[in-house]
Amino acid sequence: NLACSYCYADPAAPAAGGPAPVRLGAVRSAAGLAAENCRRRGLPFTAVFHGGGEPSLNPRLLEAALAAVEEAAARAQVPVFKYLATNGVMPESRARWIASRFNLVGLSCDGPEEIQRAQRPLPHAQKGGRSSTRYVERTARTLREHGAAFHVRVTLTPDTITRQVEIVDYVCSQLAPQEIHFEPVYTGGREQNGFVSPEPARMDGLADTFVRHFLAAQARARAAGTP
Repeated sequence: NLACSYCYADPAAPAAGGPAPVRLGAVRSAAGLAAENCRRRGLPFTAVFHGGGEPSLNPRLLEAALAAVEEAAARAQVPVFKYLATNGVMPESRARWIASRFNLVGLSCDGPEEIQRAQRPLPHAQKGGRSSTRYVERTARTLREHGAAFHVRVTLTPDTITRQVEIVDYVCSQLAPQEIHFEPVYTGGREQNGFVSPEPARMDGLADTFVRHFLAAQARARAAGTP
C-alpha cells in the first residue's frame, strides 16, 4: 500500500501468477518446529512478522498466523515475543489491535513529510495528496496512547544522509518512539545504485559523510533521551 522509491522487494513488479499468499499450514508447521527447538534449548520463542509489503494488509491472515504462533508456544510451554514491522499506513482500529497483540512494533518512517513523501509515498493520490505522513503519525500516536512499545526504522539514502539530525528532531518530537534505528538503503529491487559506486574516492566520501552526520544525529537523539 506504499510506492517506496527504493523498495528492495519491488512487490509491484510483474510476477508469474502474482505473489503467493502465506499459507497457514506452513506457519503452523514452522511455528511448531521453532517452539519445540526453543523448549529443548530453554529459550524464548521470538516471532517476527514482516515482508516485502505490509503485513497488516490482510488482518484476518495476520490474526490467524499470530494465533498459530501463540498456540505452538503454549503447546511447547515457552514464552513468545511477538514483533511486527509495519509502514504504519492503516486504519486507527487496526493500530489499536496491533498495540494490544504485539510486544514490540517496528514503525518505518524516513523523516519529515518532504522526505517521507519523496521516499515512501502512497501509490495513488488521495485527499491530501500522496503523503503517507498523516497515517504514520496517527499510528505512532495510537501506539503511544495504548502503551505499546515501538521503535522507528529510518532508511537513509544518498539524498538524506546530510539530514540525519533533522530526521532525529522530527522523529523524537512527532513520533516519540522508545528507540530509533538508522540504516543505509539496500541495493536491489527498485534501488539499483544506493551508496554503491565504482569510484573508490566517491565511496570514501559517502562513508565519511554518512558517519559524520550519523554521529551528530546519535548525539541529538541521546540528548532527547532516545537511543
